[in-house]
Amino acid sequence: MLKEEWEEAIDNLEETIKKSIAHQPVYWKARKLKAECHIQLKQWDKAAFDLNLFTNRSFKNDDPNKFWRRWAFYQYGVVLMMQESYADAIKAFDKASSLPEVADD
Repeated sequence: MLKEEWEEAIDNLEETIKKSIAHQPVYWKARKLKAECHIQLKQWDKAAFDLNLFTNRSFKNDDPNKFWRRWAFYQYGVVLMMQESYADAIKAFDKASSLPEVADD
């Protein structure tokens, strides 16, 4: 991702997802990062898939992914707008605005 080699990064992240389980924080971090790559490539359907999974997940208080939920809901709203799903985008933005401002960089 640092080299902006998005497709290669997606391949690597898919391997991480395959070799981990949904109970591990690394699984969800890989999903979030994969969504970022799809956004860079303007692959809205694929980004929406990963963001939908991430935003519907309940994270425990000690899971570092919990602090990325605001970012994920905001990005999901952007992706939904690109897909012209405006009503769902508004819901995602509303949810993002209701979450604490952490890890927004």
